[in-house]
Amino acid sequence: MKTIALMTVKNEEWIIDTTFPPLRRVADKIIVADNNSTDDSSKLLKKYDVEIISNDSSTPSNTIRWKLFDTARERYGPNNLIICIDADEIIPPALFEKNKEKILTNIPGTVFSSPWVQVWRKVTQYRSDKGIWNPATNRKPFMFIDNGKIDYERTPLFIDHVSRIPEINVKKSISLKIPLIHLQFVNWERSQIKQLWYQCMEVVNGNDIDEINNKYKEASNEENIKYKKLKKNWTEGVNLNSKIENFEISDIWYVNEIKAMVNELGEEKFAKLNILNSSFISKFMKDIKIL
Repeated sequence: MKTIALMTVKNEEWIIDTTFPPLRRVADKIIVADNNSTDDSSKLLKKYDVEIISNDSSTPSNTIRWKLFDTARERYGPNNLIICIDADEIIPPALFEKNKEKILTNIPGTVFSSPWVQVWRKVTQYRSDKGIWNPATNRKPFMFIDNGKIDYERTPLFIDHVSRIPEINVKKSISLKIPLIHLQFVNWERSQIKQLWYQCMEVVNGNDIDEINNKYKEASNEENIKYKKLKKNWTEGVNLNSKIENFEISDIWYVNEIKAMVNELGEEKFAKLNILNSSFISKFMKDIKIL
């Protein structure tokens, strides 16, 4: 049985050298769908012995997850441990190695979830308040043992915010204590530009503004925020360099796409997005000469 990691990538140069060294320790094979990256993502991925397949979708559609899964089955057959992970996430390699034998004793068709730890603004801390981001209550299903029958509900979605693992023919669900560490919000301002891009894409697709605001509100909410220090055994064998806390607007591909969407449809089309009321995003939009 192999451990196979599946991932989509588009312009993730900022985080690849942080997340792929621990992923290489966890996975026997890594299959990446690269969506026409224009930075050095492809070059960096080659350092980590990654198999790259094409991703022709212009949006983060769920259909690419099917293609990744189908590719893994074609290459390596069923009865493998499949990890569906994002480029800005880390499975603590030491903890995984310690628990891997026990994980693999579960029957094929078993799915696994972990506490989803949101590293926030600094590489040393994570969200621990009573909001939705507390890992004590926020779990992410991200891994399963393929039994050859388990599958996705194959209904295409414009933006993929559904379960990243299959939901058909699941035999058993296991809650792990191993955390899944999420680094999107360690670079707070970059994360907010990404959230703005998501929401503009939803507007372009004709989705209701109120529904969009409700769907994404917690990704920008820092009310009553509290932090805890990352546990040492979570970061054993992981290099969390503080350089990932910072960014240059010129390096973020979302910026040009946001400009293009607003210029094409007009400012009024997007004016009721609540994220535009945040001080950073308001300044950002003025700086790039949109609002």
